[in-house]
Amino acid sequence: MNSDEQFISTITKMNPKDNAVNKLRDVANIPFFVYTLPKTGTSTLSLSLQKMMNNKAGYEHVVHCHTEKCWKATFRLNFDFDLMTLIKHQKRKPIIFQLSRNPIERLISVYFDITRNTWKKQGTYKGLIDFMESQKNICNYQYYERKLYLNFH
Repeated sequence: MNSDEQFISTITKMNPKDNAVNKLRDVANIPFFVYTLPKTGTSTLSLSLQKMMNNKAGYEHVVHCHTEKCWKATFRLNFDFDLMTLIKHQKRKPIIFQLSRNPIERLISVYFDITRNTWKKQGTYKGLIDFMESQKNICNYQYYERKLYLNFH
């Protein structure tokens, strides 16, 4: 069994708690994938799409993720796979959302998200400038371009 088959087999058998990836109630019928860079409005869009489907807040009909790392961490997977496998596995072609945001605004949001979730508790002007300088060549748009220009046959 190759890694993509192993991935589909593994997640089909799972019954994870509510999380930002998906509840995976029906792994072959997920209508929406929000598969994009973080800090671009993905949570808001994902929750809005889910609420539109059944007026609930859980991720039952929406996959919200940024890379395969989301899945590996959430489900403690110890093998490599390509998330496009799950998209190709759908019985109907899902709608895939790619969001973008001004890179400067995105970095500012990342910085404050990091500081909010660490011991620092608040950012500083100097900390923001240093962070933006350290991240200027990090944003990996090519990852998503490579993934989403695949042929879906």
